[in-house]
Amino acid sequence: MRFFNYIKQRYTGGFKEQLIITFVIGILATATISTYLISTFSGNKVKQNLESEGFQVTKDFADRNILTLLYLSKESAKESVKAIKNFPDIKGVGIYDVEKKPLIEEGKNTFPKDAELWPQELTLIKESKAAWYFVSPVFARGMDQEITELPFIEEIS
Repeated sequence: MRFFNYIKQRYTGGFKEQLIITFVIGILATATISTYLISTFSGNKVKQNLESEGFQVTKDFADRNILTLLYLSKESAKESVKAIKNFPDIKGVGIYDVEKKPLIEEGKNTFPKDAELWPQELTLIKESKAAWYFVSPVFARGMDQEITELPFIEEIS
């Protein structure tokens, strides 16, 4: 009880001291809240940008592999995978034929081979703290029907 009386007598001085204490507490609260909000918004923006880049890289890779799938060329697939693996954030790539058999798999792939899970459009199918998994089907253009459909996976961390 004596401690609280001491604090009350010591720090409840005049109006000037109370105003200074209130001002300092207000500045500290404002700085803390603004720092939290800025870091949250910045983190969300960075995540959106990285996700957008992942979608773009995956789409470009899928578009470049139409002929690879039409001819089921493993050599062409190896060259495409070699080129895309030069990106620093890409840890794994897989290209699959119409029967869902791998034409090539390289790196860390954990894509579920269940046919029901294969998407019909560019999709982020899995997200973890370590990596994002993008999948894109590949369709031959200019045809009335699908010639080939290729889901492949990229792991970007």
